[in-house]
Parts: sequence; structure tokens; C-alpha cells
Amino acid sequence: DVQCGSIEKACNVNHETHLQAYKFCLPSSMSWNKYPRLLIVAMLFTLAESETETAFNVALNGTRIFHLLRPIKVGDVVTAWGMFQDRNTSKISMNILGRERTYLLHVDFRPSRDYMVLNSHDPDKGGWQREVRVTFPRTNFQAGRVFKVEIVVKPRGFTVYFNDVRLVLNFERRIPNKVADRIVLNGGSSVCHWTALHLPKNKDRLLPFPIKANKLYSPGFQLQEGNVIKAWGVFANETTRFSVNLRSGNGYTLLRVEFRPPPDENIVVFTSYEGGIWMQGLQAEMPMFNHGKVFKVEVICGKDEFDITVNGTSLGLVPYRHGYAQVDIRGVELLGGSNGMTWTDLHFYDKDLVKLSLTSAYQSSVADRSNPEKAIDGNTDGKAGSCTQSRGGAGENNFWEGYLAENSTVTEVVIYNTEHKSYYKHLVGAKIYVEDVYCGEIRNVDKKQLSYTVGCNNAVGSLVRIVQDHNYLTLCEVEV
Repeated sequence: DVQCGSIEKACNVNHETHLQAYKFCLPSSMSWNKYPRLLIVAMLFTLAESETETAFNVALNGTRIFHLLRPIKVGDVVTAWGMFQDRNTSKISMNILGRERTYLLHVDFRPSRDYMVLNSHDPDKGGWQREVRVTFPRTNFQAGRVFKVEIVVKPRGFTVYFNDVRLVLNFERRIPNKVADRIVLNGGSSVCHWTALHLPKNKDRLLPFPIKANKLYSPGFQLQEGNVIKAWGVFANETTRFSVNLRSGNGYTLLRVEFRPPPDENIVVFTSYEGGIWMQGLQAEMPMFNHGKVFKVEVICGKDEFDITVNGTSLGLVPYRHGYAQVDIRGVELLGGSNGMTWTDLHFYDKDLVKLSLTSAYQSSVADRSNPEKAIDGNTDGKAGSCTQSRGGAGENNFWEGYLAENSTVTEVVIYNTEHKSYYKHLVGAKIYVEDVYCGEIRNVDKKQLSYTVGCNNAVGSLVRIVQDHNYLTLCEVEV
């Protein structure tokens, strides 16, 4: 004779879906209201004994890649949560991948079309295989509400759940489990974002979500000129003040970037703290923030100053003060969160460019005497015989893929064109991706210019993909 309660009901957790599976029961003679500490102890015990390793999505929008510490196996459960805001969202997908763009499972929700697609992709068997379509009305998503997608690894395939309702009993396994090495969450370009992910257990580890305010996060290395500190958050209209703080080892604040939104103020203040005194601050105009939308703050370490940007737009340069420089930064503290907004992630980036090695290549089709490896053989002379070319022309979905030895941060991709009098135009309209993250497009070419550089904004992945839908695809060399 017991009564049961869940963390969701007892604690009113904002991200209740993360914890709704945990239920605690007491004899009916007791009450949760009278024993709140018992509930907290039970919650902590359950999390400590959790059978999952937890990795939380931090940049929210776009493509997020999470590497598995071991291949998946029968009995594993992969669970992802997201926040849906607009039923016009085109595609949201959850994927189990292996090397060389092998998709063991592609679960693709298409709310605008009222169905979902399940498929696999095997480069050795021609790419995408026979897809399975399942009716999935867009009304299953509710604006502003958390949703959950769960994939259970079964002996002969995968079972898929949405908000604990089984959608697919068994999607047959087409590629061995041992191939799996990462989970990829796609979507976010259409007012929908992933918020959290639980991976199969390899070792006991819990990562925070969201990033905790008032906690010092260390970069783990000495910052130098060119390094970038990036912080993401979600804004709320009721927000008053929030800030990014760079701390030194002696407790001084080398830089505070404090946002003071309206209606009280409408400015950004840059200041520092030393010897118990806040120094006179510089000011900049407050950038535009939107309720419920993700924003990104970057602090770029220069030679003599910091460059502060919000969503890619510079707010200005702030000189180093008191004889300190970027090498003195020992940690970053994010303040705010109790007044509406939420910090979600913090990354430290090294912008020193290092040429990465593409170890192998694949192409959708190849013309005679051509092969995809010609684009990674080191020959940049542009002569037709040293380039790779697709067999198909316009409308053939031509693509070339290069594979890095390991997951890497890609700053830019350099493409060397051919000097051939006709073929050099093939590069117009070519689009460059890292994994499924769009870098940019080559819109114009000049016969006298052999190399073209496309920035990738520190996209992370091991796959570089070049797509040409409007012409043949000719590449003489690709550098990352």
C-alpha cells in the first residue's frame, strides 16, 4: 500500500522530461510534503546509479555531433530531447552514424509534411537505402513544449519512441552495430532546437545542463592571441542583467562584459575589477535579443585587446588593463539566469590554423581516368589530368566527400580549381559542408584564380562534403 510521486511533480523541474522516468514511492502513511529531504536523497541516489552517460547539447541550433565511447549494443537506449516552437519546421533528425558517412539509422521528422522517414545510408551499397515512411501528424509537436525521441537497440533492429509512445516496432538492422561511433542531431534552422541527449553508458559521468551560473570554468590551457571564448544562452524578456566574466588566478576580473537590456537600460558595459575597485567602464549599444531565441557571445583574444561580438557582430575592442593579458585568464564565469535568461554552453577555441589531413575520399560518380583521391594528392597545379571530375552533369546531385582521421574543428576549406578553359566554370554553385553543417557556396570564379577559400566557422566533424547540383563537379585539390 504505497503512494508514488515523480521528480517532475514534486519539484516542478523546467526540463521535467529529463527526469520523468524516475519515480519514488512511500508507504501511504507517509507524505512527500512532510518528507521533502527524502525525495531529494532519492533523486540524487537515482542519478548516481543512472545507467546512462549524459551529454547535453550546448549550442542548441544546427548540427550537433556526440561521439560514442564504444559501439552500440543490444539493450542500449539513446534518448534526445528538444524544444519545438513552429509547426512549419521542415526537418528534424536523430541519427546513429559510423565512419565515412554510414548511417545505421536516420530518424527524420518532417512536421510540415505530416510524416517521418526512417532509413540507412551505406556508401558501399550506393548510398541511401529503401526508406520507410510513417504517418506522423504535425500536431504531435506542441509549440513551446519539450519533446522526447528514444531509440532502443533490439536484437534485429531499432525501436523508436516519441514522447514514450512507440512509433516503430522494429526497423530492420542493415549495418552492424559495431560500426556506430557517434550520434548526430540535426535541425534548429526552423525555430526548433535540441536541448539534451543521453548516450549509452561507458563510464559514470554527468555533465551539467544548462551551464551553471556563478561557476568558474577553466579553459584547460593557457589562452593566447587568436583564441576565442564562446558562450551561448537563451534570452527572455524579463531578463535584467547578465554577463561574461574573465577571471585571473588572484581573483581579479580582467574583463566583464555586462549586458543591461531595456527597459531600465539599453547598453553593454565593459569593465574590470582590481584591488577591490571596479574600474571605469566602456560602453556600447545593446544588440538585439529576442525572447526565447539562442544568442552567442564571443570574446576574441587579440594582441593588445579583446574583440567582443554578439551573433557575429562586433561590439568593439576593449584594451587589456592593469598589465594583464589573455595569458593571465584562469577561468570564465557566466552570471545571470535567475532573472529569465539561461546560459547553455561555454567553449574555448584555438584559432591557430593547422592544416588537417584528409585520409580518404569518395565521390558520387567519376569520369574516365578520374578518381576522388586526386583531390587529396597534394597536386594543386590545376591541370585537367590532376583533377577529379564527376560523370554526371546538372541535376545529378554530384558530390565529393573527404574524410579526416578524427573529429576536428574546421575553420576553413580551400578548394583548388582547374585551369581548363571550359571545366573551370564547374565550380560555380558548389556548396561546402562539414558533416551536415553548411559552410558556404562558391558563387563566382575567375579563370586566373585557382584557389577559393570558404570559412566554416569552426564547424566540428570528420567529413568534408562538396555538393554541385547545377553542373559537373571538378576538383583539383581540397585542403582543410
